Amino acid sequence: APPPGAAAAAPGATGTQPAELSTAAEELVTLETPQYVATFSSYGGALKSLTLKGEKYKQDPRGEKAEKGPAVPVTLVKVSDGEAYALATSVSAELGGGATLGSDPYLRAPLRIAHKDSNGVTFEGKQGAVVISKKYTVNSGTYEVLLEVGVKGATANGIVAVVFPGHNDPKQKEPGMLSGGEVVQRFRPICHAGGKIHRFSGDEKLEQPAGTASWVGMDEHYFVAAMVPPSPMGGCVLFQGNKPGDLVAGLTIPVEQDKALAVPLRIFLGPKQLDLLRGYGRDLD
Repeated sequence: APPPGAAAAAPGATGTQPAELSTAAEELVTLETPQYVATFSSYGGALKSLTLKGEKYKQDPRGEKAEKGPAVPVTLVKVSDGEAYALATSVSAELGGGATLGSDPYLRAPLRIAHKDSNGVTFEGKQGAVVISKKYTVNSGTYEVLLEVGVKGATANGIVAVVFPGHNDPKQKEPGMLSGGEVVQRFRPICHAGGKIHRFSGDEKLEQPAGTASWVGMDEHYFVAAMVPPSPMGGCVLFQGNKPGDLVAGLTIPVEQDKALAVPLRIFLGPKQLDLLRGYGRDLD
């Protein structure tokens, strides 16, 4: 049987913000390593943007045959306006969240900045009936962001989901052989669950692969974003978001009544280089 809250996961990755929280101003924290520039937002305590550094990770979005314009850094976080940012958290209805993952009002609700320095930032706040903490640490020398998700105060069994949304312009088709080298980012939810890799086909609005999740993330041709727990846990959900072109991958984490929880996640956000990915194991390469 699916864990509590699993059946509630459904299309959509943004809920209406609670009225008492919707007027809070967004606070941003930008952290930089030799590999990337990451900007975190108090809205959802989430990753608003991440761009890779280095000339080889710049691209001309107009293509090889077009008149050259300024190259832009590769970005691994792209969402629709008003939608949840990467690594936002959702709580199931049993924990005071929305009836579905998509209707959870706390995905973009502000969390307070409890601590920040040059190496990381910690967000804290109440989501539904539980207190959520999210401690981010930039991992210099790697393409990793470390995230520890803390949950306490649960008065029932439920689910906390960490989501990674992506957006594909529905008007922009994938380039073909005669496209002139046009660079088009295409995001695709992906996960490893039950011993197999699952790529979201989009034929259905929602896919919930059976088995525990080894990693969950977003595939982007030459790059990948992957949430990697210390050992397989919870499950994964892959689904269409609220707006055309929106796709979401989610790692669902079981929460037990009256038990505090702290889950460390390694978040890889970088190129598909075998020497980088093989260190994670679990068929991430």
